[in-house]
Amino acid sequence: MKAVAQALAWLLVVLCCLPAQVARSEHAAAFSGKVLLLHSYHAGFPWTDEIQAGVLAEFRRQDPNFEPYVEFLDWKRFPSKENLDTLAQALALKHAGRRFDVIITSDNAALLFALNHRADLFGDAPIVFCGLNGFTDALIAGHGQVTGVTEEMDAEGSLKAALTVFPDLKRVYCLLEDTESGLAERREIVTAARAFQGRFEVVFLDNASLEETFRFCGPEQSGEAILLLGSFGRDRAGRIYPDFAVDILSAACSVPVFVMWDFLMGKGAFGGSVLSGKLQGREAGRLALRVLSGERDIPVTRTPPTLTMFDHDQLRRFGVPTSVLPRDSLLVNEPVSLLDRHRQAIPVVVASMAIMAGAIVALSFSVLARRRAERNLERAQAMLSAIIDQSPAGIMVAEAPDVTLAMANPEAVRIMGIRSEAGQNASYLREGDIDWICRRPDGEPYKTSELALPRTIVDGAEIDNVEMRVTRHDGLESWILLSGRPIRNRHGEIIAGMVVFSDISARKRMEDMVIQSEKMVSLGGLAAGMAHEINNPLGIIVHSAQNALRRISPGLPANEAAAAQAGVALTAVHAYLEARHIPSYLADIVDAGHRAARIVRSMLNFSRPRGTQRAPLRVRALLDKAVELAQSDWDLKKDYDIKKVRFTYDDSAQDPSGHFVETELVQVFLNIVKNACQAMASKRYPEGQEPEVRFDVRVDGEDIVAEIRDNGPGMDEKTCRRVMEPFFTTKKVGEGTGLGLSVSYFIVTNSYGGALDVCSEPGEGTTFTVRLPRGRA
Repeated sequence: MKAVAQALAWLLVVLCCLPAQVARSEHAAAFSGKVLLLHSYHAGFPWTDEIQAGVLAEFRRQDPNFEPYVEFLDWKRFPSKENLDTLAQALALKHAGRRFDVIITSDNAALLFALNHRADLFGDAPIVFCGLNGFTDALIAGHGQVTGVTEEMDAEGSLKAALTVFPDLKRVYCLLEDTESGLAERREIVTAARAFQGRFEVVFLDNASLEETFRFCGPEQSGEAILLLGSFGRDRAGRIYPDFAVDILSAACSVPVFVMWDFLMGKGAFGGSVLSGKLQGREAGRLALRVLSGERDIPVTRTPPTLTMFDHDQLRRFGVPTSVLPRDSLLVNEPVSLLDRHRQAIPVVVASMAIMAGAIVALSFSVLARRRAERNLERAQAMLSAIIDQSPAGIMVAEAPDVTLAMANPEAVRIMGIRSEAGQNASYLREGDIDWICRRPDGEPYKTSELALPRTIVDGAEIDNVEMRVTRHDGLESWILLSGRPIRNRHGEIIAGMVVFSDISARKRMEDMVIQSEKMVSLGGLAAGMAHEINNPLGIIVHSAQNALRRISPGLPANEAAAAQAGVALTAVHAYLEARHIPSYLADIVDAGHRAARIVRSMLNFSRPRGTQRAPLRVRALLDKAVELAQSDWDLKKDYDIKKVRFTYDDSAQDPSGHFVETELVQVFLNIVKNACQAMASKRYPEGQEPEVRFDVRVDGEDIVAEIRDNGPGMDEKTCRRVMEPFFTTKKVGEGTGLGLSVSYFIVTNSYGGALDVCSEPGEGTTFTVRLPRGRA
């Protein structure tokens, strides 16, 4: 009866408080859109997920609909500055104009990133950190409004718990990865071991492989040693282990495995004094709520909460009774008797019979809660659907056992070219169902059984970051980076397979562009060296031709004397040479030598590295220099004669000046002029018409506009759309790289903030319009 009375009292309290709780929930502070949760690692990493769950739980006590912005640095898998720089650019675009009221960071990399980019990305928003290793006051010195909770591992607590359970302990093997976190953990273990000096020996297995660890922890160590597991996400061979391979170590080692994080418990770990990611997240959430309420100068929490936990299955495996465990220890996998399982239900059932009348009142609130839950479920389903549909990565799922394609998001459809009729019940095991071809980087096609989805389902393979080439049914080819995993039910049976892949074609093209650019740099250096070597014989040719003209000229005493000494009249010699056109030939040699010297000088000026200092320059002079370079280049080609092309300016053309880098704009105009001349060489002109390139230069507000028009064959709309793509070319193989116009577009848009447009119709010629801000030095 006492239990019934207590239940009735609690029910009355609940019924009285429900209206107030509903009112509070309706008017609770809305924090969504004000909080950014920045994780060091990737989604799915257990420690990260638990921290996020703790933060959400704390906020949703006040705002049930709380949904923060969440970003992942993916530092564990991609620990590079390039990764952070790329992410900073992406965040600047995603959150442009948005101001956060607080930034919550998890682990070291996220805090350092937030401090480094606080001003330019986050508007000096307050920062609350958690999961931080090796914290010192110097880390946040000079940064105002920064607080948080440290992640100090309780290595001493785990060692103390091990000695309590195994008093005859002689050796502690410590397995750590060779990373920043692993080194920090090693220092903490060394410090903690000093309190037990002389009791046991500490042996560090630095970044060892699993096979080496098995040899250290063999049957001969049973009863005398333990394995203390630290951060071990990747071994020396580069293999990645989810959950630090605690399940594999526990199954293969003959000694108990002690850990220092709670997310490893229940997976084969024996026990230890563990850190809780969820508790870290809750503490960070509480500190963030204090910041949002206006509180400042909150001190850092330096004593993170820990729990002493043991696995009941592991206790039974090593014959350890629960009576020797430290006080207040928690057990996981503890068997529950039928009585214990229903002990709390018995008074509830009795109390429910006495309060049936109150259930009618509570039912209305239950309906409200159900509707709210349905809305939340619909919202979660809509969000999941939106995440899959709007994901920038392709996602495909196939069902076992026939590897039948069950789902492909829009990005996967685009990359693979999946047709609706082909995607319905398409099986990888049926010949002809899959109408796209996957190839290795060397071009060799994969067999169907070697593809990712069949391997995940048939072999249970886990595939990480495989590059391959995909050719769609319409011939379009893409490069993708793919990972795959089998999907298992609760019994461990594979029921489906999933692959996630992203289109890396742009990255591969950029790699090719870098290689091509390096070739072009080498060719530029070679051209400059050849130009210097050509200058020397050119000087001799010009000098010798000039001397020959001088020595056959009448009127010079030395020439008269030499002719008399030879017994001939100089006038007769000169008349003979004139009759044979020798002076004209020599004059042509001098003119050609001077022209070649100008060409060499222009090549040297164009290929010689210049500074990027802008100077006032006239656009028409730059166009003239580009034409001169183009004419010099075409003299060496047999298939085209640029001298047949007429270069003219419109009558209304102006001659404005602006602040530019000469070599950059000459390169832009040269690429356009050369393309125009080569295109016009392929066109048959009617009698009376000749190839022509016209320039029109004018001032439009603060911009200078240069139009380059030709009367060549023109281009269709599809070619116009792609003409400025890197490596796109309409020329024959070996005649062009497809880089000229893309480089010109990059210079005009990125270096000057201008625009480069093209307008063309087949048979009507092409017009390139270069718009450049006049700028300043």
